[in-house]
Amino acid sequence: MNGDSKQQAKDTLVHNRAWFIIFTLIFAGLYWVLGLVQAAITASIFPVIIVFLLFNLVFFAGTEMVYLRSLMIKNNQQSLHFFRDMVRPFFNDALRYGWANFIKGVYLVLWSLVFFFPVIYKWMAYALSNFLIIDFPLLSTNEAITESRRLMRGRKGRFIWLHIRFIGWFILIPITLGLAYFYVKPYYTLALINFYEQALEEDGYPEKIRRFEAGDSASTNRHRQEVKRPRRKVYITKRKPQEPTHTYKHTDYQYDDDSWDDF
Repeated sequence: MNGDSKQQAKDTLVHNRAWFIIFTLIFAGLYWVLGLVQAAITASIFPVIIVFLLFNLVFFAGTEMVYLRSLMIKNNQQSLHFFRDMVRPFFNDALRYGWANFIKGVYLVLWSLVFFFPVIYKWMAYALSNFLIIDFPLLSTNEAITESRRLMRGRKGRFIWLHIRFIGWFILIPITLGLAYFYVKPYYTLALINFYEQALEEDGYPEKIRRFEAGDSASTNRHRQEVKRPRRKVYITKRKPQEPTHTYKHTDYQYDDDSWDDF
């Protein structure tokens, strides 16, 4: 997938604009309901507040994960199934996705203690971790963050330029009293997905996934099912193994643990 991530997102959006807008509207409604619930439980007694806040945060993370995963599937011209692609991943991966974002947030807070610019730099380095968490369930949180740093090397300038090109769209949201959000949100998300897909195609799958595909002995007790998507794979554990039908060209990468950028 080579080319302009923003233009590719626009092409995808134009062909199914109504679906993306309605889908975003539904999830925006869910976020609004979650906000009301969170506001309501603040009046509860202390132990109840903690339990409900944790539940609410996990539910919010699961909702965000399902939205992002659904757009990743639609971006690859795949049909979206409600139970297989939304309900099941929500119950299986909401806690994992929320934990990954919590750990990433802790790292960014620690970097913010150094100075402002390092935290911005690291925010860009960690930017693709959510996509990796969704795409490759075999990766742990720290492995996804490490792979995000690998994929973002040499691409931070393009990442900044991609966001600069969306400034006009972001300004349009308050001008239209929020109505433009339902168009800008999927547009921006699809552009990030295309950026991620292109980085993955150029630099290759995570090392752990390549070993798993090759039948690494450390992974023989983990079964997978390959869900075919154009140019991509999603691995689901605890299913009967299938022979891979797709080979992926990758370039080897040597980590430099002494580099400041490798933290």
